[in-house]
Amino acid sequence: MIKTYIGFSIKKGSVVYGLESLQAYRKKVHLILLCGSAGEKTARKTNELAAERNIPLRVSPELLSGLTGKINVKVIALTDENLAKPTLNILDGGKID
Repeated sequence: MIKTYIGFSIKKGSVVYGLESLQAYRKKVHLILLCGSAGEKTARKTNELAAERNIPLRVSPELLSGLTGKINVKVIALTDENLAKPTLNILDGGKID
């Protein structure tokens, strides 16, 4: 189910790929997903950025490479609130009506 919402986000163009791109991104971000295979430094910097900008951060239960179709993706951010909210709900164990 999460793959569906990420797919919609990709098609809409509302995904920021990678920590460096996210650090440079100045518009509103509604959710950051961190790959479970991310390195310690990437995880720490992503946590700091999420806390600093007050953005929800979750560790993806699946590899982000598989969800996005891009190789070696460790961090993505969803910029569309209408797609980020249900994704966050699923990750937090909720269901979508």
